[in-house]
Amino acid sequence: MKKRILLTGFTAFPGTPRNPTERLMKIISDSAEDWFPDAAVRTAVLETAYIECERRFMAEINAFSPDAVLSFGVSGRADAVFLERFALNMDDAEQPDTRGEVRKGRPIVPDGPPALTATLNLTGPYQNLTQAGLSVRFSNHAGTYVCNHLFYYGLYHLARLKKNAPMAFVHIPPVTEWTEYHFSGMHPSIRKADLVRAAQALIRAAAELYGIQEMNEM
Repeated sequence: MKKRILLTGFTAFPGTPRNPTERLMKIISDSAEDWFPDAAVRTAVLETAYIECERRFMAEINAFSPDAVLSFGVSGRADAVFLERFALNMDDAEQPDTRGEVRKGRPIVPDGPPALTATLNLTGPYQNLTQAGLSVRFSNHAGTYVCNHLFYYGLYHLARLKKNAPMAFVHIPPVTEWTEYHFSGMHPSIRKADLVRAAQALIRAAAELYGIQEMNEM
């Protein structure tokens, strides 16, 4: 049976007129059958809104029943592809989401643990990507905006519902060639070809998993 891999990106949000992860999802969706004939790859673009991203995420989980989840977002602090180790139980951003909601110092799950660890083991892919000369780093902080919100919410509820679907979150910087996607305060630092190669490697690694593994050893 083919491994089912769910990938998510985000829409544009205040201060970011276009989101490169939305374009990445389109590239992957158009080519997934050719790239990964032995895997079932599904993509979804989530609204950059606290409540709406939860609703759409769980709808995709229930409809697709993935074996693994890879979520992508764009980050101003990323100067490479960032593999996020932890999700914090905290929404705390001056910036409103696309619905105009601002959250300051608010837990995502009131009774949840302070932080959760990514459950998709990316140690091997990280080593392969760095050996191939791609710009990839581990990060210990996924921020406190909607990216982190989705990461924590997804990890928490996949575990609560006993879904055997390991999850990871990947932050990307703006892409050099996608000039229409550049915005103030963020600097392009990855080429399109390298981003696509990195995404392919991450999907391939997710498709090869057999059960949940931890990233704690990294």
